[in-house]
Amino acid sequence: MAETKYGKYFLTEPRLREQANLPPQIAAHKAVLQSGPHFGTSHFSMCWECITQPMVMDPVPHTHDCDEFLAFMGSNAENVFDFDAEIEVWVGEEGEKHIIDKATVFYIPKGLVHCPIIYKRIGKPVLFHVIALTPAYYDSSTTKKFFVRKGERANVIADLKKYIESNYSPALVENAKAYLKELEQ
Repeated sequence: MAETKYGKYFLTEPRLREQANLPPQIAAHKAVLQSGPHFGTSHFSMCWECITQPMVMDPVPHTHDCDEFLAFMGSNAENVFDFDAEIEVWVGEEGEKHIIDKATVFYIPKGLVHCPIIYKRIGKPVLFHVIALTPAYYDSSTTKKFFVRKGERANVIADLKKYIESNYSPALVENAKAYLKELEQ
């Protein structure tokens, strides 16, 4: 849409559509906006995904060097509060478990340990929306720093090995492999 004076300010398909390998629990492709690569400005990235089946998202606890917001909404466009799911979210170095069973926005300050996110039950599809205050959240291997909670080292190694190739973006694969090597020593 850049043929006009202001067309450069509109991001549409195909650039808005993320072509990553998505697990079958996520319906269709995800939509991703990164203000840096897409517009060359600001500190803002976001992604929309529709979760249709139980799954584990990001099994390994981690932190980011930016603030982040995770929104869990119903996928009924006429009523996003029509929510029928149960999701576990683990937060903090001690692994405090929170249950999401209604439309929720979770604010994650820079440096706060979070994950895994476990979609335990999906009665109706969940619109999962990530908002990160960084210009290239999905392209940077430095935004995610892994964390091991006390007594979970073996589980983290197993989860990371299983999850790494099929779910991480290419930019994060090398970072995750390096972390895995550190854990295994």
